[in-house]
Amino acid sequence: MQQDLEQNTVSGSSEGFDTTPAYGQQETLVSGAGPVNEQTKLPSIGTHLKEAYAMVVDRAGVLSVAYIALFIVNILTLYIAAKVVFLLAFNSGGFEMILPLMALVGIGCVAYGVWTVIIVMIVDSLLTPHENSTVGRHIYRAVALFVPALWIVILVGLATTGGFVLLVIPGILLSLWFSLVIPVMIADRYRGWDALCASRELVRNYTGEVFIRYLVVGILLAVIGGIAGLILDLVVSAVLPSYGLMELIVSQIIPILINTVLWIYIVAFGVRLYQYLKERKGVVDPSNPKRGWYMAAAVLGLLVILGYTAMIGSVLL
Repeated sequence: MQQDLEQNTVSGSSEGFDTTPAYGQQETLVSGAGPVNEQTKLPSIGTHLKEAYAMVVDRAGVLSVAYIALFIVNILTLYIAAKVVFLLAFNSGGFEMILPLMALVGIGCVAYGVWTVIIVMIVDSLLTPHENSTVGRHIYRAVALFVPALWIVILVGLATTGGFVLLVIPGILLSLWFSLVIPVMIADRYRGWDALCASRELVRNYTGEVFIRYLVVGILLAVIGGIAGLILDLVVSAVLPSYGLMELIVSQIIPILINTVLWIYIVAFGVRLYQYLKERKGVVDPSNPKRGWYMAAAVLGLLVILGYTAMIGSVLL
């Protein structure tokens, strides 16, 4: 079984995985020509928000495990990174900076990998019927899909970085078009650039509406998070001694607690959006003729990151 899973991770075949058809799956491939079904209008934003919330509540058991894991990773990353930055601040420069810088990069890479596993676990649980959902199953699948998921996340990051260099708007568009890559990878079993292009085809003809939905949910969650943070800060200030070490620690933990919950909800919001679009478009064709432009944006993003890294290194060393 393990050998089959490793093979599937590379080839994207359905053996070894849940063979239940993806949401709204049809046999006809659609190449961005428009939705298959007659009812092309998406449900209202209010309905979308409610159904995403219902998904989170329904998978509360599995998502609680993911929440705890994500919270621990964020706390450890913040703590260790703060230690490294502290060491950097007291170094005079030169080769003494190399080891702390390498440690900081290593922390970022490890955290990035763990976050990728957790997000795959969350999305897989949201796409799986409740009766088939178990913590062990989703952890196993998340680990099995780690390599293709990490590669997809890197591609999206590079492409969107290159897009933002090109006067911001291309970066926003690429972020919207590629926002469904993880559900596409899991449910439709696409890999690499195929996953990015399939996500693009799903969002095609709905780009404006997708942008408005993410904008609304972003503003709404920012308001909720701000109010919740303010209330908790007031409670902490009333209970703990003013300007004490414990108050300082708790004040740093509260935003992580709140933001982790909100982040999981945004993931559920995106998964529900994926389901809406699949119901209307069916199976999409990932052979996008503009794939070369997406690759060019990724190359530009890589060059920008390498150049920025070299510039920081030259300044510090």
